Amino acid sequence: MANMIIKPAVGGNLLIQDRAGGAVLSTGTSGATIANATLVAPALGTVASGNLSNTAIVYPTGHVIQTWTSANISGSTTTSLNVFANSSVSNHFETTVANSKMFINITLMVKGSASNGSNNFVRTNFLYNDSNIWYGYAASGGDAGGDIRNTSAWVYLHAPDLAAGTRIDYDLILDATHCTTAYINNTTSPSHIVIQEIAP
Repeated sequence: MANMIIKPAVGGNLLIQDRAGGAVLSTGTSGATIANATLVAPALGTVASGNLSNTAIVYPTGHVIQTWTSANISGSTTTSLNVFANSSVSNHFETTVANSKMFINITLMVKGSASNGSNNFVRTNFLYNDSNIWYGYAASGGDAGGDIRNTSAWVYLHAPDLAAGTRIDYDLILDATHCTTAYINNTTSPSHIVIQEIAP
């Protein structure tokens, strides 16, 4: 199949103009220039599959890179309980990019069976690499023989400033030492953990 060639005479240039005489395409000794024109990119269609895990990707600040979500958590203890062991989420995470932050969202339905005396409570400790970085009282109050119940929610932004590919160990401990027995999700209210890695 033959090609159609439009070629100006020696020393001349190829000029294509719009109706008003403005240059749309002009050629010279060093190439072609397109001006006063609207270029329409071809449709790329639907991408059936792909992979955005290339290490060269730069995520915008605040972008959610990874999300871990637990199933409904339940359990009980008379001493202490690692809540992660009773969820579908492992407490071992690995950073994707350097200096990312971890957005931690925890909702717990907690019940405590009171021990003798007053001021009984259930305490939760959140640990990073075995060091306590945050704690809260999931339920408090109650006298001897009574129960204490509470739905507690915590949101925490952790900035460990680690290199990409670094392992993080989290633990959420339910402490029952100040009551007879502590329960997670002892009623129909759900308890769950959501952890998201956020681009710095």
